[in-house]
Amino acid sequence: MAMVPHGAELIANPVSAAPGFRLGNVHVLAGVPRIMQAMFEGLAHTLSGGDPVLSRAVSAEAREGDIAEALEAVQKQHPNVDIGSYPFGLGERLGVCIVGRSTNRVDLDTAMDKVSRIFQALGLDPSESDPAATN
Repeated sequence: MAMVPHGAELIANPVSAAPGFRLGNVHVLAGVPRIMQAMFEGLAHTLSGGDPVLSRAVSAEAREGDIAEALEAVQKQHPNVDIGSYPFGLGERLGVCIVGRSTNRVDLDTAMDKVSRIFQALGLDPSESDPAATN
């Protein structure tokens, strides 16, 4: 039903005829939720977990361009923290939410505290939220 990359290992599909495949640590499953769940249940025992990924989000009514240079410096100082910038518009309010993710709590907190201070240096009052609460 599909071409499978060379070297890939098939993942059984107990619901329909279309298999998934695994190539290294990438697992490709069917997109239909019921089928994907059945396929996942069959391979879950083969997966090993790593350290949990932690996250923090800091938002303020600022434009990305206002903080880009300072945010770049924070990212360079903390290469083990993935930093994402997500602009938003809520009616007349425009702002940006900066999300940091890392497996190291100390690095994450240090980087995100710096992000808060970037906003504060602009005279803004940043707010924190839990990005997991919106997922």
